[in-house]
Amino acid sequence: MTREGAARDLIRFALAALVAGTVVLAFLAAAVWLAAAGTAGGYETLVRGALALRRGLDLALLLAAGLALGLGALAAGAAALYASFRVVGPLYRIARNFERLLEAGPVPPVPVRRGDRLRREARLLERASAALEGHAAAVAEEARRAREALARGEDAGPRIEALRELVRRVEV
Repeated sequence: MTREGAARDLIRFALAALVAGTVVLAFLAAAVWLAAAGTAGGYETLVRGALALRRGLDLALLLAAGLALGLGALAAGAAALYASFRVVGPLYRIARNFERLLEAGPVPPVPVRRGDRLRREARLLERASAALEGHAAAVAEEARRAREALARGEDAGPRIEALRELVRRVEV
């Protein structure tokens, strides 16, 4: 993941949290306003309104907390779903390419969408696949030359040594 992509995701998450917080605060303000409605009329009415507000405030805070938790859970779920599509999707396609490579040989490049997070890894996989294909072609060519040298009755030692060198390059 690039720094720009991480910063963009952080900004999106912050905006979602800001919107959720604004909704919760608006809900809480509306609950307080409704609980305090009708308190204009004197000190006694004001005290009664304050007591009613205190009784209703517990429920309003409980509802606001529930709303905040619900919105937070929705935001977290949406962020997880978004991230999974951008990470798991390319992983699935890369795994499918490996399966195809094992079953049928060379495969086309991994299709990567514009917002996918594994673009760098997909490019590395393409480079590694191309290097392996080039190595396999070099082995096949050296083997062909060794067979031809043997068929002509020539010394195939240099060709066999070249094949051994190619094998050594691959061994880890």
